[in-house]
Amino acid sequence: MKGNAFLQDNELPKIDWSDLWQAHEKSLQFLDGVSADPDRLARMVEFAWSDPDLRAMCEQGVVEDKIVLADHPELGWRLQIRMASTRQQEMSHQHRFSFATKVLKGAYLHRIYHYDGEFGTGTDYRDVSTVYLNEDGPGTTFCIDHRTIHSTPLIEAGSILLVLRGPAVKDRAPVIFREVRGDPNESEVLTTEMEPLSANPGTIFFRIGVTDENRSQRREIPMTADVFAHWKQLLISNGIITASEVQYAE
Repeated sequence: MKGNAFLQDNELPKIDWSDLWQAHEKSLQFLDGVSADPDRLARMVEFAWSDPDLRAMCEQGVVEDKIVLADHPELGWRLQIRMASTRQQEMSHQHRFSFATKVLKGAYLHRIYHYDGEFGTGTDYRDVSTVYLNEDGPGTTFCIDHRTIHSTPLIEAGSILLVLRGPAVKDRAPVIFREVRGDPNESEVLTTEMEPLSANPGTIFFRIGVTDENRSQRREIPMTADVFAHWKQLLISNGIITASEVQYAE
């Protein structure tokens, strides 16, 4: 358990992600409660950076960064803020875990897909058909099962999400590009577990969880103090957290 001093025991839900309707109700109620108090959320963000365990889980990625606010595996969840550092491409993908999201700033372009067969290696992206399309703006919430094939590109840099994710139920999850990223003519020598900086439609990679053994195989890196300060200021300027002086709990 890596909790946050500003979350009270009586408001911490225990979530069974195998029952998605129950998970939806509990997780979205919790996300609404956390996001409704900018003063407390500011203290949670500061605590996450001051706590060595939580800070170690804060990361910078290719297209988005994350600040981990609390981690309660005994209750079935991890709470984090995710921030888009650049425009994201449409990539049909699954997750290693089920999760719930609330959009705080910006928007997702949310697609859900249908595919006959096992999604992953050997899948032709042209055989994956869109069955749902919606723009999820500020205040929008959703809960999704790890087996769902979807894409959620944040369509503008600086978009911000509050995410409650469940425990990992598989080691890796497939991601297939449906549009070009960067310059596909640039050559990179990558493992299939490393997110590419450039790609063509149909390029596939697998997202994996971090361990000491595979850290070098992942594109994500520990968040720096400068990047944390940047996101903190953006959270303040958008009214998501306050700029009040932080008092750390003993």
